Amino acid sequence: MMNGIMVDSLIWKEYLEKRNIREAEILEKLIKEDKVIICGYTLAKILKDIKNKKAFEKLLKGFLLYLMWK
Repeated sequence: MMNGIMVDSLIWKEYLEKRNIREAEILEKLIKEDKVIICGYTLAKILKDIKNKKAFEKLLKGFLLYLMWK
């Protein structure tokens, strides 16, 4: 069983848009501590809003690499 914190897509969006809100700061800390888990639905919601192709590919690659090493 995986232990971690599942983060809502709205918080991911704030984090990825570099908004300086408390939740985004907490998410960054959790990422560094390797305490975040993500489901496919949330990942799809995050990726669907990305308009820049390079940013999309970079983020998708990062998530896939992360999943491979879990």
